[in-house]
Amino acid sequence: MSQHNSSSGSSNRSRPPRGGHGTGPGSAVLDQPSRQPQLDNRRERTKIRDRIVDFFEREGIEQGSTQLEPKMDPGTVCRGQQDFQTNAFGIKCADYPLYKYHIEISGVAADRKTRCREVFIVMKTVCTDLFINDEQHKYYYDLQSTLVTTSQLPQAHIQFSLNPVDYAGRLPLESFSRLDIEIKQCETENEVRTGDMTMAQIQDFDRYNRSHQAWIELATSQHALFNPEDICCLSGKFVS
Repeated sequence: MSQHNSSSGSSNRSRPPRGGHGTGPGSAVLDQPSRQPQLDNRRERTKIRDRIVDFFEREGIEQGSTQLEPKMDPGTVCRGQQDFQTNAFGIKCADYPLYKYHIEISGVAADRKTRCREVFIVMKTVCTDLFINDEQHKYYYDLQSTLVTTSQLPQAHIQFSLNPVDYAGRLPLESFSRLDIEIKQCETENEVRTGDMTMAQIQDFDRYNRSHQAWIELATSQHALFNPEDICCLSGKFVS
């Protein structure tokens, strides 16, 4: 009975070491380090932190401790009179009802706040049947979609168009051929008045309504919103 040599045939061929590239064409290139720049997938704040750590190490600067001071013991409840200086300022308001509207200005995309400001100024100038310029009629606009007034507009739902060509000199409007404007009154559960400070005295925060606070914030921002030459707005923060 004949025996077969298990080492004969194709199994006799040499194989490259496991995990190696072998000696075939192009293998030398594969063994060379890549010259392609590596993609940095770190987040920007991680890059900044790493640069700071490297700088500290080069300059021999020890990193400060992050240990916080011990927590203070709670105080005692008492009554007394003391003057404090705070960043809270009193505002005296005449008593007027407040009406909230949703305003939509179509055709405005890039640099939206600047263009909405110009559109609203034009609206107040030419639409005298809607916007009355006197002490009893006030209009507070956030340059986006919220309009609050101290008197109701003639209708709860108003639609009209403006032709920007008619308002030469207002650069933000010149790129539009037509502007469509829609104003709708918002439904509110409770009446809000300018001089209503009820929410400041409420103890049950489940019943707290931010409507008056939101109007105060909007009203006190009007000068900043409509005077961009005096105020710079950065990420929602006003800087004079």
